Amino acid sequence: MVSMKIYSKRLIRPVLLGLFLIFTLSGCTAAIGALGTLGSGVIGGADYLASSPVSKAVSYDYDRVKKALLVTLCKMVIEVEKVKEIDKGEKIYAKADDLEVVIKLKKITRSVTRIEIAAGEGVVKRDKATATEIVQKTTEIAETLVT
Repeated sequence: MVSMKIYSKRLIRPVLLGLFLIFTLSGCTAAIGALGTLGSGVIGGADYLASSPVSKAVSYDYDRVKKALLVTLCKMVIEVEKVKEIDKGEKIYAKADDLEVVIKLKKITRSVTRIEIAAGEGVVKRDKATATEIVQKTTEIAETLVT
């Protein structure tokens, strides 16, 4: 029984390392994240490093969501640097210390607005927790905002 444990540890580690290298070199971040949950501590941060933007559709009109977003950014001390118009909305570029935030607001219908936020340090290192917090706070403020 003891020899079986040693044999399986010797076999599992190289297999996981090999899978990690294959998926890393091919750019398959979803598979890297899945492997991280299997127990390989080396791979655990892949979801943090290459996560997609946080997005949510909220049942409020575009102007209400934009006001709520600006209040949220102000409370979180995130400064808006520039605003660019996109189809049916705006793309807002903001910054807080070393953190870059890109926010897309898009009007879906008269009463539904989509928020998409990518936060992080450059293209590679993403901060999903901050993006999620901005979306949650914006939604909370939109609920109570007097327009």
